Amino acid sequence: MLGELVGWAAPLWPAWLVFAVPFLYFLNEPFTVALHQAVAVPLLFLLAGGRAYRPGNQLSGWFFRLCLGWLLVMGLSAVRSVDPSVSAPVFLKLLGLVAIAATVRYAGPDTKVGPALFAAAALAGVVHGWLARGEYLEAAPIPPSWVDPEMRGLIPTRCAGLFSDPNVFGAYLAALLPFTLGGIFTDPDHPVRPYLFGAGFFGAGVALLTTFSRTGYLAGLLAVAVFLALHRPERRLSMGMKVFVVACLLLLGVFVLGPFRHRLLSIANPSDMTTSQRTLINRGIMRAVDRIPFFGYGLHTFNTVYPQFRIVGGDYPFNAHNEFLHTLVEAGPLATGLLGALCLLLVLQVWREWRRPAPGPTGLRAAGAAAWAALFLQNLGGFSDRIFPTAVVLAVATGLVLRMATRGRPGRGPESPFGTPMARGLAGFGLVVFLLLTFKYLHVQLVLERAGVALRAGNPAEARQSLEALDRFDPRLPVVQAMLAGLDEQMGDLEGARNRLELATRLNPAEALFWAELSRLADRTRQGDPIALLLKAIALDPASERFRLQAARLLAAAGRTLEAVAQLDEALRTSPGFDDVYTTYREVKAYRAFLLGQPAATGAASGPPAGVATGSGRPDTAEAPPSPQPASTTAPGSAPSPGNGAGTDRNPPLRPSHEEAATEGTGSLPAGEDSRMGIPDEGILSPGKPAGTAGPPARTGSPTVPSGRTPNAEKGVRPLGSVPTRGTGKKGPASPRGGGPAAGQPEIPVGGPAHPQVRPAATSPARPTGLPAPARKATATGSAAAGRP
Repeated sequence: MLGELVGWAAPLWPAWLVFAVPFLYFLNEPFTVALHQAVAVPLLFLLAGGRAYRPGNQLSGWFFRLCLGWLLVMGLSAVRSVDPSVSAPVFLKLLGLVAIAATVRYAGPDTKVGPALFAAAALAGVVHGWLARGEYLEAAPIPPSWVDPEMRGLIPTRCAGLFSDPNVFGAYLAALLPFTLGGIFTDPDHPVRPYLFGAGFFGAGVALLTTFSRTGYLAGLLAVAVFLALHRPERRLSMGMKVFVVACLLLLGVFVLGPFRHRLLSIANPSDMTTSQRTLINRGIMRAVDRIPFFGYGLHTFNTVYPQFRIVGGDYPFNAHNEFLHTLVEAGPLATGLLGALCLLLVLQVWREWRRPAPGPTGLRAAGAAAWAALFLQNLGGFSDRIFPTAVVLAVATGLVLRMATRGRPGRGPESPFGTPMARGLAGFGLVVFLLLTFKYLHVQLVLERAGVALRAGNPAEARQSLEALDRFDPRLPVVQAMLAGLDEQMGDLEGARNRLELATRLNPAEALFWAELSRLADRTRQGDPIALLLKAIALDPASERFRLQAARLLAAAGRTLEAVAQLDEALRTSPGFDDVYTTYREVKAYRAFLLGQPAATGAASGPPAGVATGSGRPDTAEAPPSPQPASTTAPGSAPSPGNGAGTDRNPPLRPSHEEAATEGTGSLPAGEDSRMGIPDEGILSPGKPAGTAGPPARTGSPTVPSGRTPNAEKGVRPLGSVPTRGTGKKGPASPRGGGPAAGQPEIPVGGPAHPQVRPAATSPARPTGLPAPARKATATGSAAAGRP
C-alpha cells in the first residue's frame, strides 16, 4: 500500500516543489522548510530502497562519491563553526536539499514527471506574471540601494513579487522559462496546449522584465538557449513554434519599448553602484583568503565574519553574491573545490546529452539542464541558492540532470544503497536523528515567532514568557539573551540588561553589535568604559561608519577631539561615495565639520548635526564638543529586530536587513534559502533617523510581503525588547517593501547570529584609542571628496 502511494505521488513531487513552495515559504518560513526537509529524506529512503531505484553510469558514481565527501566537509564545518548553534540547522537544511535532488532523480518515468512539472511551471508563470504586472503598475517606491542613482529617473520600481528581493524573484522566473518551453514543445501540433504553456512562458517573461534584475535577464536568456540546444525542436512552423516565436517577439517589444533595456545595458557601466560595490566586496574577501580556516568559519556565518575584512562601508551584504566565494568563507577551500567538481560533473553530463542524446523524449531533460544552467549563472553574481524556494528549484534541476546519468530500467538491484539489513538499520537511525533535530529547530523558530507577534501586539510580558521558556530550552542562543536584555532595559532593570548582554558576548564574542550595545549601556549608566567597548565593536567591523560615528561622539564628549576626528576620517576613507543612498555619511561629514568648526557641506543643515545636543550630557565634558543624550525611542509593541537566523533565509543573523543582502546591489535575502539587528538608535542612531539610507515610504495598496528586514530601517525606532542592528539600508531578501513583516513572521531567526561567533577578535586588532588611521594610498573605496569609487 505504501509503495503504491509513493509510486503515485512521486511523479507529482517536482511539480509541487516548483509551484507551491514559494507561496508556502513566504506564508511561514520555518514550517515550510521543516516540512519539506521532513518529507524529502524519508521519501528518498523509500524511493532509493525500492522499485524506483535506477543505477547510474560512471559519471553518476563519481558524483555520488564527491557529494558524500562534500557533505562530510560541510558537516565538519558545521561542527567546527564559530557558532554551531547557527550552522547545525543550516546543515540539516542542506541535507534536505540534497535529498530533494535525489528524490527527483528517482521520481518516476519522464512521461509522468514531465507533464505535471510543465503544467505547474506554466501556472506559476501566469500567477507570478499577474502579480508582477500589478506591482509594476503600482510603481511603489523602492529602497535607494536597489537602483544606481543615475537610473532613478528611468526605472520606476523593481518588482519582487512574493520574494521580497527582485533578484531572487528574477532567478526563480528565469528557471521557470525552460519548463514552460518544455510544455510548448512536448506536443507542438496540439491545437490548445501550446497556447496554455505559451501563456505561462509570456507571463514569466514579463515578470522577469519587471524585476530589472540583470543577472535574471542573463539567466533567462541562457535558459532559453540551453533548452533549444538540447531539445532541438523541429525547424517547421508548428503550432508550438508559432506560439514561441510570437511570445518572444512580444517580450522583445516590451523590453525595447520600456525602460528595461537601460537596466541591462548598465551592466557595462564601470561606475555603476552595484558593480563598484560588489567589486569591493569580492576584493575584501580575496584579501582575507589567508585568514580563512581550512574548514571555514561555519555554515551561515558569512554575515558575522565578513565585517572583519570588508574594505567598504555603506551597504552590508549578508551573502557574498558568488556561491564559490560564499562557500570559501563558510566552509573553506576544500568544500569550495568539491563544489566546483560537482558542478563540473553536471556540466559534463549536459555536454554528453548534447553530443549524444539519449533515446526518448528530451523535453524534461532539456528543461532541467536549462534551469540548472540559469541558476548556476545567477549564483555567480547572486545568492538565489541561499533562499529556500529558489534553492529548491535548483535541487529539482540538479535531480533532472542526474536523471540523464541513470541507466537500465527501474527496479531494485544489488547496487541499491539500502539493499542490506545493516544499511536499512543505519538509515532508519539516521532518519530518526534527522527528524528530531529538524523539529527541535522548528520549535525554536516558532517560539521566537510567537515572541515577535507578542511584541508587535504590545504584550512584552507574553514575549518575555516565550523568550524565557526558549532560554530554558536552549540557553546557548545569544540572540535570545540580547532580546531579553532589551526587555530588561525597558523595564528599568539596567543591571539585568547589562548582565544579559555580557552573557551574549560570552556566547558570541565576535558579534560587534553586542559590544556596541554594551557600550551604549555603559554610557547610559556611567559604569564601565563605553569607548573601550565600542572600540571592540570597531575591531570586529572596521568599516562600519555608524560605529565610528558613535565612537567620535563618545571621544568628543570626553574632550578627545582629535581622536574623534580621526575616527570620522577613517569612516570617510571607506565610504563608497553614494551619500544620497548611504546617508549616514552625511552625518559623518556634518559632525566632522562641527568638530573642526568648519561650515557644513552644501545641503547640510547649519549648526550642530542631527542628534548632537547643544550641551554636554556628562558633567566632565564642559569643554568638550557635545554628544547626544541617550534617549529611549523604543516603540512598545513593535516587532523585535532581526536577530540570528538558525537556518532562516530572510532572517539571517544579526545584521541589518537576508535575505538582508541585495543581489543586484551589495546588500543583504534569504537564506536561505533562504537580518541581523537594525541600528541602535540610542547613541548610534539618532531618533527618527532612518538607518543609514534614505528609505522609501511604506507601501500602500499592495499585499504585505513578509520581510526579514527590521522596521527600524524605515522608522529609526528600536522596537521593544530588540537588539540594535548594524547596517545602512541594505537591499535584498530582507529589504523592506512595506511597513514591516506580515503578522506572524519572526524578525529574529533562531540559533544565535547566523548567514555570529567568528574567529577571535585578534584577527582584526583594534587601533589604540585616539590614534588616527595610518596614511594609506588611495583605493577604490573612494573618499568623501573622491565621490564614487
